Amino acid sequence: MEAFSNDALGPGLQPFLKDATPQEWVQLLSWTREITFEAGDVLVSPGWTDRSMFVVLAGRLVITLGDEDNTRDVAEVGAGSIFGEQSFVDGLPRSGQVQALTNGSARVLDHEAYLELANRQPRLAQRIMTDIASTLSRRLREANQLLV
Repeated sequence: MEAFSNDALGPGLQPFLKDATPQEWVQLLSWTREITFEAGDVLVSPGWTDRSMFVVLAGRLVITLGDEDNTRDVAEVGAGSIFGEQSFVDGLPRSGQVQALTNGSARVLDHEAYLELANRQPRLAQRIMTDIASTLSRRLREANQLLV
């Protein structure tokens, strides 16, 4: 897999594992499954309890927070972005909805597969978790800016 371009992501976003080698991508992808989606499909919804993380290969999606009476689009993600990382890490139910704006595809890394990957390829697992932590930190900083 070749690296994702920042142009595909949108302003302020960085691609997941941007410095990974082609060999590392091949290793990671061997632990994932590919899904396709169509515009309008809901890939994640509040309360769902799965612990999967998604790496967007193609397409655009919107992340929405809130309840039925009061929702807010908080981000759009595209090729190279990840989503679902909070539940992947903390095991708590999903807090937001992710809906496809366009047709596209993603790779899904289930938490159980990640644990097995960590046993067999600890260096790659460490890189994945470090990148997830960076993504979570960046998103928290962006949310903090909205509060001030």
